[in-house]
Amino acid sequence: MSFKPGRLPPMAHKVTPQTNKLLRKLGDQFSAHFQRGDFNAAFKVVERGLRLVPTHPTLWRDAAACMIHMRNWEQALRCASRAHELEPENYQALDSLAHASGMLGDPAAASNYGRRALELRDVAFRTPKTAWRVTAPPPFEPLARGRNVISFSLFGSDPKYCETAIANAEARPAVYPEWSMRFHVNDSVPHHVIDRLLSLGAEIHYMRGEQAQWPGPMWRFLAYDDPDVDRVMFRDADSIIGERESAATREWVESGKSFHIIRDFCSHTELILAGLWSAARGALPPMHDMIGDFVARGVKSRHFADQYFLREYVWPLARGHMLQHDSLFGFGPFKQIPAEPDPGGHHIGCLAAAGFRAKHEAADGTRIVWSLFDATRSGKPTLCSYPGVIRNKAVEAMLPLPWLARIQAGELGIRVSEAQPVASAS
Repeated sequence: MSFKPGRLPPMAHKVTPQTNKLLRKLGDQFSAHFQRGDFNAAFKVVERGLRLVPTHPTLWRDAAACMIHMRNWEQALRCASRAHELEPENYQALDSLAHASGMLGDPAAASNYGRRALELRDVAFRTPKTAWRVTAPPPFEPLARGRNVISFSLFGSDPKYCETAIANAEARPAVYPEWSMRFHVNDSVPHHVIDRLLSLGAEIHYMRGEQAQWPGPMWRFLAYDDPDVDRVMFRDADSIIGERESAATREWVESGKSFHIIRDFCSHTELILAGLWSAARGALPPMHDMIGDFVARGVKSRHFADQYFLREYVWPLARGHMLQHDSLFGFGPFKQIPAEPDPGGHHIGCLAAAGFRAKHEAADGTRIVWSLFDATRSGKPTLCSYPGVIRNKAVEAMLPLPWLARIQAGELGIRVSEAQPVASAS
C-alpha cells in the first residue's frame, strides 16, 4: 500500500525531484498509519499527496483501500474508479472496485471487476519458481483422520482468534468427521487455550527455531510436509468451518484433483486465498524449502506474506490441477458451490467473530480481567478469562458469533473483575 513516486502514466503531471521527496515522506507516514489500523489518518495523508499529484494512480488506489477499511463503499468506488481510469490493467484497483461494487449491491459489476483482476494476476503469476511434476493424489481414507488435516496458524492472546479457534475445534466432529485439526502455535498463545484445544482432540505443533521467525500466517502451510498426511486444508483461525464449505470439500476429494480453491465473496479476488485452499500429497515440492526461499528473498509485508507466497509459488503449479469453487467471478474452469447460500448471508471464510461491550465502574485505564461463564450450570463456572483495560466505563473485546448468540440467549455471560497487582518479592 506504499506510494511509488515517479511511476506515473503518460497523462500524469510531471513529478519533480522535490515532489518525489515529499511523496516518499508521505508514503512513510501513510504506511505507519495504515499498519496501525488508523485508516482515517492514512487517508488524510493520501489527500495531501493528491494535492501534489492529482493524477497519481497509486495514491487513488491507496485512498480506495482506506475507504474499504472504513467501510465507506461509495467513496471507495469513486477512488478506485479514478485509479482504474489512470491504470486500467492494475489488479489492485480492480480488487477495490469488485469489493465496493459487491457491498453496494451490484454483483454483476463485482463479478466483472473481480474476474478481470484474477485474469491479470493469472498472467502475472503463471511461471513456476521451480520445476515440479504434480502427481495424482492418494486415495482418500475416511477412517484415517490423521491423514486428512485441517491446518491453522494461531499466535497471540486475542480472543478474536483464540476463542474462534476453540469454536472450530468444537465444530469439527459434526462438520468434518473424517478430518483432524492441527494448530501451529508459539508461546504467545495462552495455556488455557492450548489445554482446551487439546481436550477437543486438536493437535498442537509449536514453532521453534527458524520456522518460528517466519510470518505466523505461513506456519499452517507446514502441515503439507508431514509424510503421514495425504490432504491438508488451510484455514483462518478467525473463521469457522461449516456445512457449505464441507460440501465443496467433499466434491474436491471426489474430483481427484490435487488442489482446491474457494472464492465466495466480492473481496475474494486473490488467485489463492490463504485460508481457503487445500492440497493433496504430491501436489507441491517441500513446503519448507519453498517458504525458506521466499523468506530469504525478503518479506515485504508480514501481514500479506502468505498471500504473496501463494500467488508466486503455489498458483503456477496449481492452475492446471485444481478444482475451483467460485460463487461470483466465473474465473477459469470452476464449479458453483454445491450448497445453498447461507441464510444469514455469511460467506465461506468470513470473519466469524464480533465485538461485545461489558460495562464496569472502574476508572478508565484500570486493568481488569473479563471472564466468559456458563450461566446454565450450577456455580456458573468460568470457561475462559482474558485481560483487558477499561475505556469509557467498559471493556471491549471480540468473541465468536456462536458465543455471542449464547450470551444473547442467556446461556453464557461476561463478568469483569479488577486485576490483582502482582506481589513484589520481599
